[in-house]
Amino acid sequence: ETTGNGLENLGNVLEISGKDLETVLEDFGERLGNVLETSGNNLGTVLETSGNNLGTVLETSGNSLRKAMVDAVL
Repeated sequence: ETTGNGLENLGNVLEISGKDLETVLEDFGERLGNVLETSGNNLGTVLETSGNNLGTVLETSGNSLRKAMVDAVL
């Protein structure tokens, strides 16, 4: 009888542990998803800003080079 109760208690503990683990994993998955989404958005912003900055640098360099060539010809 005692062994039966012990096994029943063990079963209850394992069931509770399983539910807790499922909750922990689900919560972890949601948090990880949020982190990845935020990181992706931040990376997108960084790349967009870098692209804009690079475009400005290239445009400025092109204008400077064009002016230098015109000045050299004149």
